[in-house]
Amino acid sequence: MLNRECKPGQLQCWELLNASLASAVVPLLHKIFSLVVAVLFIKIAHQVLCQRGLSFCIIGLLGSFLTMPGYGAVINVYDAAVNDRYISGTTPNPGFILDEADISGIGGRAALITPRHFITAAHVGGAPFTATFRGVDGIVRSYTSSTFIDLTTTYNDGVGIVSTASDIRMYTLSLADTVAAEVEPIAIALGSASDFLNQEITIFGNGDQAGRNIIDAVGVADFGGGSRATVNVVYSFDTVTNGGVGGLGNLETGLIGGDSGRQAVIQVGSQLALIGTNFGISDAADAAARNQYDSYTTLLSPYVDQIVAQAALTGQTVQTVTVVAVPEPSSLVAMLMMGGVAAVGYRRRSNRV
Repeated sequence: MLNRECKPGQLQCWELLNASLASAVVPLLHKIFSLVVAVLFIKIAHQVLCQRGLSFCIIGLLGSFLTMPGYGAVINVYDAAVNDRYISGTTPNPGFILDEADISGIGGRAALITPRHFITAAHVGGAPFTATFRGVDGIVRSYTSSTFIDLTTTYNDGVGIVSTASDIRMYTLSLADTVAAEVEPIAIALGSASDFLNQEITIFGNGDQAGRNIIDAVGVADFGGGSRATVNVVYSFDTVTNGGVGGLGNLETGLIGGDSGRQAVIQVGSQLALIGTNFGISDAADAAARNQYDSYTTLLSPYVDQIVAQAALTGQTVQTVTVVAVPEPSSLVAMLMMGGVAAVGYRRRSNRV
């Protein structure tokens, strides 16, 4: 940490500052220093964790590590009138890209899937964990649980079949803490890997902001060495200025530090459904520079049997809705084997080399 006191022979430039100026500058310097340390950490982590060479080797978003409070997601052209869920506090924004009536079960890093269960990312979910939701009646309610399970990923790592704890954490609330009827659980999107390709999704970031992207791929990703290996959807941040093609213009969105555990949703007919929770970004990504990079959000569909079984222990049922595949050219129908896990081939929307 930075030393905030001037000492003889140390930080001599600070001696030129008066007390009032120092009080304003020091916190800013501290944040800059923290950001530099964070960037160095990512570089080192990239070298250490990605030796294994899995198909998707990434560094997790690590909570709010790199993000200033109140800001989240990398949105191509941010517009508060469109991208902010709330005007201020918990007053809904009528111009938001989703209807507030459809997302009462989406609250910060928690997604309500039954009146007694919510989902988040394991790498940000602690014990206890408090989920806060704004009901359709406008009342904000909070619910706390210390009871959870981490869903299991079973896959072929190139050596054999392995099972490991995923980054999908499912919390159970006590009977006394059953969520009010005014907070409506969100359905889980179901489908095969190919069904999700080229689907447009809405992605929530820190600060209750949201934008959109299109799914490019589906596969298993981890935090290095197989840690928290989880099935993810993958989408690239593509804009005219970074050389990407096929983006969604102003709404094109990628993830950045602080977005972990927040959600991606998809419109299926007249119903909104949950894809999963935000997982991470590609290991070499420079999201803050707005370059082309890939973002990863967990896909709940392959885990739905585990989710349903866990919910049934408390007599709860899980809503699901089936995604309809986007028609693809025959050349893109073939399945690829990536890291020993079946994943669907896809057309890259970015101009990578």
